[in-house]
Amino acid sequence: MKTIFLMVFCWQIATTLNDSLAILTAKQPFYQQISEIDSVNRLIIEGIDNAKTLQADNLRTTNNFISTTRQMEDNEKMVNDIYLQTVAKGIYHLSNDQVIELETIIYQCPLAGGSAVYKARSLYTLHNVQ
Repeated sequence: MKTIFLMVFCWQIATTLNDSLAILTAKQPFYQQISEIDSVNRLIIEGIDNAKTLQADNLRTTNNFISTTRQMEDNEKMVNDIYLQTVAKGIYHLSNDQVIELETIIYQCPLAGGSAVYKARSLYTLHNVQ
């Protein structure tokens, strides 16, 4: 009885190992396809990031040519510039200069400083979070 059980058990192990090897062999082309798709996806993401950075730089140049006459406009221009240097490019930390510039705006009354005060406060949280 023990001999029969042992023979059946050994046959099952051999069958299982062969099946496992066959399955692994069959999966190889799929792993290769997944690897190739992953490489293509990385290239696409890199292209999107480059395009996003280029667009942010172009908008920043346009923003710098805007002439302002009121404090609200100056604030908007400054906040736009900081946003286009950071968040628009996927950068989520601020330099010391950017923090100082935002601090000149965040303490203003929104009635005097405009809606840029709220935007500056939002950007400023990037400094406080880190």
